[in-house]
Amino acid sequence: MRLSKVSSEFDFAFDFHYICIKISTEHMLAVLIVSAVLLLIAILLLGVRVFFVKNGKFPNTHIGGSKAMRARGIGCATSQDREAQKDSKRLSTSEIVNEIINNN
Repeated sequence: MRLSKVSSEFDFAFDFHYICIKISTEHMLAVLIVSAVLLLIAILLLGVRVFFVKNGKFPNTHIGGSKAMRARGIGCATSQDREAQKDSKRLSTSEIVNEIINNN
């Protein structure tokens, strides 16, 4: 008799566990679908100008693309670094080592 009681408790626990997994899987699927829909809506809203305007482009938010910043002489750090590298001379490894030794 005791064995049948344990068996029925095990069956209940197994059934309960199965139901919980089934419910959580259904909830997970619902959350996944809702997330995918929200992501799709966000991408469409961000790309309205690109997708629906002829020859549409994303706005240029780069510092170099701002007329006010260019008028003040302010540019992108990457662009300024590229220009500075162009103007500077290239040093060989031995010249760099000699410069380090001479400065110390």
